[in-house]
Amino acid sequence: MIARPGHPAGTGDAGYVAQPELTAEQELNALRREKAEAEARLAATAEILQSVKASRGDAQPVFEAVVRSATELSRANFCILWRYDGRMIHYCASHGFTEEFIAGYQADYPAEPNPSSVAKGVIDARAPFHFSDAQSDGYFDAKTAKLNGFKHMMGLPVETEEGLWGVMVLAWPGEEAPERAVVSLLETFSDQAAIAIENARLFASTEEAMQREAASAEILEVISGATSDVQAVFDLIAQKAAELCDAPFCAVWQFISSEVVELRAY
Repeated sequence: MIARPGHPAGTGDAGYVAQPELTAEQELNALRREKAEAEARLAATAEILQSVKASRGDAQPVFEAVVRSATELSRANFCILWRYDGRMIHYCASHGFTEEFIAGYQADYPAEPNPSSVAKGVIDARAPFHFSDAQSDGYFDAKTAKLNGFKHMMGLPVETEEGLWGVMVLAWPGEEAPERAVVSLLETFSDQAAIAIENARLFASTEEAMQREAASAEILEVISGATSDVQAVFDLIAQKAAELCDAPFCAVWQFISSEVVELRAY
């Protein structure tokens, strides 16, 4: 038999229960399972990082890859990703539900998180949050839990440099909490979602800066060739200001005196 560390076989420890030795075949099968699981984790991570690399300013493909991999590798019933705006949660992506169900579920959001929801627990704690039995009366949506056959729920924060961005929620059929190794894996997926968000934000800010630089260069070019006629400059300023601010219009007014203004461009 295999001795427990600190309690070798035959010491007479009444609290020690001997475990049967694994056969060579059983050990080999266990190693094969561990290898397959490690390869699956690496493949999922590679897929997500590739999505991050290709996403540029669009994080949605990364969100889809994250919730799918989190569900499959943790053997969860589902994974759903919410964005938190400081007051309400917004649906971002999910895996494990039917298209018909999630279409109807989405219709209730954005909304303030229910006080007894896992998302609210994460938001308040700014840390992983567990709910042992979602089919009990203590959970606000026990009907959905019973319909989809899940009990234990867990939420993880998705945090960026600016603070709490959102929440990732998963569920399993039993009441037992997932093992620490599974939680660590899910925390990795949460971090990868945060990387995608930061990547999209950085791309957007860089693109905006380039657009501003291009607009400024175009205006300066018109100014250099305008000589005494500045109307073309006013027209271009109004056009570029509206474009960069996504405004329906921009008006440029000139003060003729303290009481008189003149519309120069629109």
